[in-house]
Amino acid sequence: MTDQTHKNRKWAIVFGAGFLLFYLFLDFFWDKMWVLSFFPLLFFVIGFLVFVIKAFMKKERHVVLIFTTFIVIIAGIEIAKSETFKSPIILNAALKDDLSVIYLRLRENRTFEVDVASMFNNEVFTGKYKLQGDKLIFLDKHYSNDFIPDTLTIGKDKIYFDNTGKSFSNFAAYFTITENKLKNGL
Repeated sequence: MTDQTHKNRKWAIVFGAGFLLFYLFLDFFWDKMWVLSFFPLLFFVIGFLVFVIKAFMKKERHVVLIFTTFIVIIAGIEIAKSETFKSPIILNAALKDDLSVIYLRLRENRTFEVDVASMFNNEVFTGKYKLQGDKLIFLDKHYSNDFIPDTLTIGKDKIYFDNTGKSFSNFAAYFTITENKLKNGL
């Protein structure tokens, strides 16, 4: 085995580790660097693939193990982030305006996800909730400020911000329900 083969393998591991770290913390880098965060990720991916291919062409068997390990780690991360192991969604709703959208998901195990997506940012809040009749009460922090109140009123096709008992539908004052599997069907 030549010294160059060892270098290819070592560099494949270095670039692969850089790629994995950047991939794991992509949300953090996206917040800090926005679109520019893809350039370092692309740099690490290309470097990893170049050194894997070079080592593979020199018939280095360990490179298959290295490549497979990185693929399995990425697949595992994606499976863990997917809906596969999460509680079923019982309510989906969205609040859309000109520049952003807020998605609300309630899960069967009494957890929620509020996904705030705007042009430059994506933020996800998770926590617990409870239902009292037609009231949805967030028990944990569900938004970065007080735009969405702690208690919402669930209507037939909307979730209203009003907690006085009167339903109103001012602009950006309600979520539109896209899927509702609540037991009482509100």
